[in-house]
Amino acid sequence: MVFSPIPDFPQAPVLSPAQAARLPRSGGPAALLVRDRASEDAVTALAARLGPRLLLPEAWSRLLPQTGVLISSAISGGTLQERFQDAARAYPHRCWLLLEPMSMEFPLPCPSGVGTPADVPAGDRFFFSDALCCYYSHFIRENQGIMVLWDTEESLRTKLELARACGFSGWAAPEEFLKFL
Repeated sequence: MVFSPIPDFPQAPVLSPAQAARLPRSGGPAALLVRDRASEDAVTALAARLGPRLLLPEAWSRLLPQTGVLISSAISGGTLQERFQDAARAYPHRCWLLLEPMSMEFPLPCPSGVGTPADVPAGDRFFFSDALCCYYSHFIRENQGIMVLWDTEESLRTKLELARACGFSGWAAPEEFLKFL
């Protein structure tokens, strides 16, 4: 199945650092998923050359305020709408959705909000969370409460629509994340 996004909401390609380094000064936006500061000099040079065309994860937003900011679609607490609205206020005209389909398992309670990768549970006892814009199921395993959160094509489309409604400029997603749909 091929993911079909909502119309009229631009998609930016996700590039490797080598691909991003070859981008011309003009053109459309491109996302670079740099998670650590090991390549800070190279990313800073790219940001100086590409400016707002370069979309980087939120952790880079203060260091490189001239770039676009990628806001993740994967959250495990709060509400996605509040998260997107807060981001839109913090980074006006710079927000792009980083569509990160999730399939995560969390012990209950889970104060850290950090889960582990999980398979979508089998069965028909699942629900849609309007707050998180994803599906969930909960069960007991070895006397421990477990919650599993996961995305579907429908939930990802809901996240895209919410990001657009909150004023985001577009979205990006690594191809390997969309292949599971």
